[in-house]
Amino acid sequence: MNDNILLTLIVTFLFLLLSILPMLPMLKSIYKKEDVDPLYMDLDYILNPKFQAENFEKLLHSDDKKFTKISIGKELGVDSVPIKASYPLLFSSMEKVSLNGKIETNAILYSKEDIVTQNGSEIFALKSNGSIILGEKSTVDSWIDAARDVTIEKGAKINLVTAKSVKLYSGVKFKRIYADTIGIYPLNTGDEDKKGIDINREKTRQYIEDEVLYLEKDDIIKQGSNINSDIVCRGNLIIEENCKILGSIKTNGTLEIENDTHIYGNIFSDEKIKINDNCFIFGNVFSHTYIEIGKNGQIGRYGLPKSIIGIKGIQIAGGTFLHNYILTYGEGKIV
Repeated sequence: MNDNILLTLIVTFLFLLLSILPMLPMLKSIYKKEDVDPLYMDLDYILNPKFQAENFEKLLHSDDKKFTKISIGKELGVDSVPIKASYPLLFSSMEKVSLNGKIETNAILYSKEDIVTQNGSEIFALKSNGSIILGEKSTVDSWIDAARDVTIEKGAKINLVTAKSVKLYSGVKFKRIYADTIGIYPLNTGDEDKKGIDINREKTRQYIEDEVLYLEKDDIIKQGSNINSDIVCRGNLIIEENCKILGSIKTNGTLEIENDTHIYGNIFSDEKIKINDNCFIFGNVFSHTYIEIGKNGQIGRYGLPKSIIGIKGIQIAGGTFLHNYILTYGEGKIV
């Protein structure tokens, strides 16, 4: 009888031990976050931001009737909207079009020339073979696509924009923007002639292999430091003014980059990223929470597209130029 009890206890102990052992690495990672490997980020594979515009092009030239097509001239207003329609409305023009008013149905305005929306207008989507200007406090609920430039005036609200270049003014709210150059306006005093020309800051060291500055807890990179490696920090990290980092940065806590600092790599944080004024980041920027970008900076390089992704929100100040892609699932805003 005693032998049976002992055998049962041994089996029970072994069962519990085998159940707990696989959980030990997980428990350790929760208690003591650790990542000593050089940081690798590949954000080149993202959802196609032009999917909706490309899908619209296919439907536009297909035989299937997917829209109630209405030809218009130089203006589109509320009076142009029919009382009843079997399909979503497509307003089509061969001329430069002015949108005036709130088109509250799921309507798309398409023009082979430019589109200008008057202040306070609203529509579901805009598509132009030229350029688009969205007036102050206007709203486009779904997407905007232009072959050339898109200008979003003060206080406008947009979801997705794809274009060759995009200008965003103060008070604009957004979700996704995809363009070769994204400029934040108005420019600051003394920068009125700035055109978003790509600023080239070449590395003094091209290749960094198997070098990591590993920080166990909250830390500070002192003013004027030059660091030739990736940085991995378990806690919060502050990089003071006038630093040059020839590598990528990853933090488990918040990351603050002070004025006039250059980062020649990617930035990844589990918490908020704050990039202050006159900073140049030549890699991807990713935060699980918020990204705040100050004045007169540059993110990415023209012709070398990068992504700026802040899951919960992104805030950008005037005079900053960004290259290629901005995404948030929260609120993006220009201040």
